[in-house]
Amino acid sequence: MVKTLFVLSLLLVSLLNVPTRAQPPENATFKVTVVDNDLNVRNVPKFGLIIKKPSEPSFHEARITTSSEGVVSFFLPPGYYVVTVDNPLSFQNRTYDWALPFAIESGRLITVDLSSHNAKIRPVSTSPAAQSRDISRGGEMFKTLRDGVVTVQGELEPGTGFIIDELGLVLTNQHVIDQSNEIRVRFDKYTA
Repeated sequence: MVKTLFVLSLLLVSLLNVPTRAQPPENATFKVTVVDNDLNVRNVPKFGLIIKKPSEPSFHEARITTSSEGVVSFFLPPGYYVVTVDNPLSFQNRTYDWALPFAIESGRLITVDLSSHNAKIRPVSTSPAAQSRDISRGGEMFKTLRDGVVTVQGELEPGTGFIIDELGLVLTNQHVIDQSNEIRVRFDKYTA
């Protein structure tokens, strides 16, 4: 009985000491940035990338997505690869497309920068099919609608309002015009 327990405990210890195969650490980092019209570097968050290995048809392409900081790390075995994009990036009336070759060497870390400097840049087409992801939609909307925002001056305090129809009807808050006999509306630099 003692021998049986001894053999079982040895077997158990040997099973617990079997090395497990851990996932290898990331050896490739991809960073996607573009330069805006004011020459500021902007990270591209949640952007889809595709990793391909052209020399090896059995390699299944890897699809990865950048973080909110525009960066993603990934493990790849040694070899030659190409990183492409899922969909071209549309930003400030231009589209950015990438197809960059890179190499992974055993034991080395690599950073692949996809930026304005190595992108294929084209003007944005006006067709609806070409309108993909746009980082600055809010900015474009502001440019279109900013002339509809007005300053409303009541007798007590100023406020803002906006034009709500073609006739020029202005909507503002009650506290701005409350108890006022005279109200002035300023359209940008002009007073009506």
